[in-house]
Amino acid sequence: MKRRARFGHGWVAALVSGLLCLAPLCEAGTSLGDWGHYLRYSPKMFFWNPDGRAFEFTVHLFRWPVEKWNATNINLRLTGPDRTVLLDGSHAVEGASRTFSVPAGGAGAYCLEMNLPLKHPVGGPDFWVESTLDRSVVWTGDPDPTPLWQPDGRMPQRHAIMGQWLLTQCSVPRRWWFWVPRGTRSFVCRTQRAMNYQSQREDWGITLYTPRGQRIRSLWGDVSDRAPGGDWTESVTVPVEPGAGGRFWAVEIRLGDSHNYSKISFSMEGVPPYLARSPEEWFNPEAGGPPEIALYDDEPFMQFARQKTADDPWPLLDHFSPCPSLGDPDGSEIRGDGSFYLWNPEGRPLRYRVGTYLPRGMGQKEEKAVVVIEDSAGKRRNEQEVVLEHLHGETGAPWPMPDSWAGTARVSVRGAERWFAFTYPAVPTVLHGEVDRAGWGRFRIECGTARNWYFFVPKGARRFEVKAVAADPGDVMWLEINAPDRTMAMIYDREGEKEVSVPEGLDGKIWHVRIDVGSASSMQNAPGQAPRYLHLRICLMFRGVPPFLAPTWEQWFDPGSPRAPWERR
Repeated sequence: MKRRARFGHGWVAALVSGLLCLAPLCEAGTSLGDWGHYLRYSPKMFFWNPDGRAFEFTVHLFRWPVEKWNATNINLRLTGPDRTVLLDGSHAVEGASRTFSVPAGGAGAYCLEMNLPLKHPVGGPDFWVESTLDRSVVWTGDPDPTPLWQPDGRMPQRHAIMGQWLLTQCSVPRRWWFWVPRGTRSFVCRTQRAMNYQSQREDWGITLYTPRGQRIRSLWGDVSDRAPGGDWTESVTVPVEPGAGGRFWAVEIRLGDSHNYSKISFSMEGVPPYLARSPEEWFNPEAGGPPEIALYDDEPFMQFARQKTADDPWPLLDHFSPCPSLGDPDGSEIRGDGSFYLWNPEGRPLRYRVGTYLPRGMGQKEEKAVVVIEDSAGKRRNEQEVVLEHLHGETGAPWPMPDSWAGTARVSVRGAERWFAFTYPAVPTVLHGEVDRAGWGRFRIECGTARNWYFFVPKGARRFEVKAVAADPGDVMWLEINAPDRTMAMIYDREGEKEVSVPEGLDGKIWHVRIDVGSASSMQNAPGQAPRYLHLRICLMFRGVPPFLAPTWEQWFDPGSPRAPWERR
């Protein structure tokens, strides 16, 4: 048991000593929008109530500086899981908020619609909503809405408002999360400059992020150069690479640097069209609950595993960044000695590989490392010296694990300059940060281009600390410390330290750091030293949160108490 504690719970003392405040546990809640990131017009919002308990929801209204523009009544409709109307009509609001109590009733999804009936150009006050339930989502609307005739009788436009697309007044940028089911090969995102309600150059700034934090597609600007009467809808097709399905993605919605008071629309097709402020709060009203998350992923996420055939699901795909691997060939590697944990709950046979990209001796001298595998009791199951090969293209077939057992394994890598690792199938995997006497969990990683690294903020945590240092004097990191829906702190320097506050309702959730190369960097070679890689060499430290980083949201777990994603505590 002592050995197990060293592997799994040794971080607890550091967590308690590092936390500056632990708040008492309280009832969880959920929200759609926030002060400064308002919903507009008539979106459909859904609350998940799996046991039919009584709950409350609060509508918060944006208030104009021009007092006469502020509504004193709101029109809303709330329907239950059986589509029974529970609230309907006009309701007075004193101040900026009103809370509604809903008695216990049916189990399932409750639908809230605001600002009914649908109309334009003025569609009621801007607002955001919070609830005492745990999950809520907003529908992104009908991707092919009913046409709306233009005032002068010209050809109709399929209108975002009439389709109940998500419309936001996004003076405060925010991320929204959505689920991309396994087997999805692509999906479509749209925005629109809609006639009768949107002026010219109400520019949109919409960016799509993969599970690894890569900006894969964007919608930016406006269609102000298009002739009146045409289609003023912009769309983008987003590819889903191997290993990126069956995971949560994110979209950031913000103003596009033109207007301030704008009406930015967004709609999705090809994936469940629902957005939440965090993966923990997402559910599918049509399917009746959150998605099932597989703990094993056998998609060919490494290039060597793709067998191109006549029915290849990715016929045009050549090179891509592997999603659920611990690091990857694109400058996202672990520096020096380190260890990571795997969780194999069913004891399936696994294959694994440890390698690198562009080893210094490639083609001339083999670079080697020692890999040690231990079980959760600390028993050494295997130790071997391996060659760190250049893993890219068709190179990199995994080795069989020497033994399989149900539970966790610790894999330690010694003697490597830099490395990354993966398993087949992919399983929950976390990089372990060794905790020093001051309670800092320390990670030594490289950054060649932007990636997310996910960590867990325990329930009740109110603040934690982050430090980072770049090894090379000319390097500047662009490091964001991100709650699910917002950036809470940044380090844009060679080194820095931040105390990070945890907003109410965002504890007990997975957060992430997103690390990129700052444009102030100058990647010079040090005199007398071997040529450098085009990467930042960073020492990243946390205090006040568990010292484990995962490559995707789904893969994070605590080795001392492994749980499936929906059971994390």
